[in-house]
Amino acid sequence: MITLQCQLEFQNKQDKEIVLDLMRKFSSAMRYAYQRLLEGEKRKDLKKHLSKLFSINTRYSDDAIFLAQSMITSCKEREQNPKKLIFGSRKLFEQLKKNHLTGKRRKQLKTKWKESRQGNLYSRGDKTKQGNLNLRFQWINDELYLRINTGDRQYIYAKVIRSVERKNDKWIEFMFMLENAYRYGEWFPYSVNLKIKNGNVYAFISVEEKLPHITIKKDNGIIGIDVNAYPFHLALAFTLQKGKRGLGYKEKLPKNYKELLNDSDFLSYTIARIEDNIKKLKQKLKEEKNEYKRNKIKSKLAKLRKNLKTLQNHVSLFTSHVSRLESGKSKTASQQTVNQRKELVRGLPTSRHKSWQVLSIALAFCCLEKSYRDFSPLKRVIISKDWTAVANRLVPVLGIWTMTLPKYRLLGSEVSEMAEYKFPNPSCSFIQFG
Repeated sequence: MITLQCQLEFQNKQDKEIVLDLMRKFSSAMRYAYQRLLEGEKRKDLKKHLSKLFSINTRYSDDAIFLAQSMITSCKEREQNPKKLIFGSRKLFEQLKKNHLTGKRRKQLKTKWKESRQGNLYSRGDKTKQGNLNLRFQWINDELYLRINTGDRQYIYAKVIRSVERKNDKWIEFMFMLENAYRYGEWFPYSVNLKIKNGNVYAFISVEEKLPHITIKKDNGIIGIDVNAYPFHLALAFTLQKGKRGLGYKEKLPKNYKELLNDSDFLSYTIARIEDNIKKLKQKLKEEKNEYKRNKIKSKLAKLRKNLKTLQNHVSLFTSHVSRLESGKSKTASQQTVNQRKELVRGLPTSRHKSWQVLSIALAFCCLEKSYRDFSPLKRVIISKDWTAVANRLVPVLGIWTMTLPKYRLLGSEVSEMAEYKFPNPSCSFIQFG
């Protein structure tokens, strides 16, 4: 499905006002249908009622109900409460509630909010109705117009304004399809949605894109490409056996990472780091007077608190599980922490956070400095197990981060003769040892 945009030019001011009035009626019908659907009213009964109440034809009424139902479904999929939806943008609504907004700025926001709330008109495509019944494109004297059904077989024709700036513009393909439709009767459905922006009326056309026949399949492997990767803005991942979750494949943690999930000292250090950052940001927030900078600090605080809660829940659940094991209700803790294959502990609570979520937070604060999106530094370490280069990057630290820890296996690398384990300050990459 592709969506194309064009501007509409009306022959006179009266035609434009008639269309704007129709858009207001349709928008009101859509909001009304939204509330009635939440109350459990049936679509069939609602369709006739809308037509009489808002003086629009039954096809517009059905499309208004369709949009309303789509919004409700979308809210539920995003796990949001449909009853709290605000038509016309919640962001604009919240800005208008602020008392300090006055004069020209408030008037501009109010106009923008009204355009978003009241400036909608939608008609679904229908192949049997020459592409679209209520909003149909037609050629008149070799120029393209949009025929708008305003009711009782009354039509207003708006000229389509659209320039083509590049060879691969999808608008060229759409024009070719329209031309063939009128010449040879090869009709195809296209949906049209009218919207208002800065007083102008725009049409958004949605049409099914003709895709080439699939010749390359995932049988021989899968290549994943990220065009916004740091630092070169291009990342490539290739598999044969593994593939991705979106294609129905399962992902597993690298076995050398799994032990960190059960290492309370490692996680406790990360928790302490986050708590220290939260404390510093709180102090910075008290001293900051600029409202915009304060909002940025608040956003960072909210993210840190969320990460802190995730780690604390993970540690709490793991600790309680180990306590039950040590109490004799199951095997010994040393037998249950990891099995012979170094897999996660069997029988851990199902409410435990996802392993990747916990590790991404912990490693971001310990290994990746401020580049939380770039996990590439871990690749060299986990493959080569070369901790010397990592340790050399560290700087001297305050005594508050010095702890004495027992010997244990870390990311598949044996740490021996470790009497003192010094943690870095928040700007460092990882731990420093002997």
